[in-house]
Formats: sequence, C-alpha cells, structure tokens
Amino acid sequence: DAFCLTNPRLRDHPIVLVSKGFERLTGYESKFICGCNCRMLAGPATNPATSKRIHNALDRGESITTLVLN
Repeated sequence: DAFCLTNPRLRDHPIVLVSKGFERLTGYESKFICGCNCRMLAGPATNPATSKRIHNALDRGESITTLVLN
C-alpha cells in the first residue's frame, strides 16, 4: 500500500508519515517529503478538481483516498 498522512492541525497541513509503498511509488524518501504539503506531488497532468477535493477534505478534517497524476 502507498499512503501518506498529513497533520491538519499544523500550518499548511504538512505530510508527517509516508509508507514504504509511497516512497517506492513516488521515488521520494520520507526524510525529503515529511514536512512538505501534498501540493508538491502535483504536476502538469494533475486534474485541478482532484487537488480541490484533497484541499476541501483536509480543511474539513476528513480522510480522502484519490489518485493523483503528475
């Protein structure tokens, strides 16, 4: 499984934990991605509606499962 967890209680909802599967899938080691916002995963092929759904879920303190293309 590939997943990351963020902390919505901290400014800008930083990533605080990533799975080994996430590291393999993205190519980012946890030491480089923890502390960053999930926006860093977005690229030119990322659908803006997907980004908005993630943003809204984080603002509401809800979990979300989605596919992000970058």
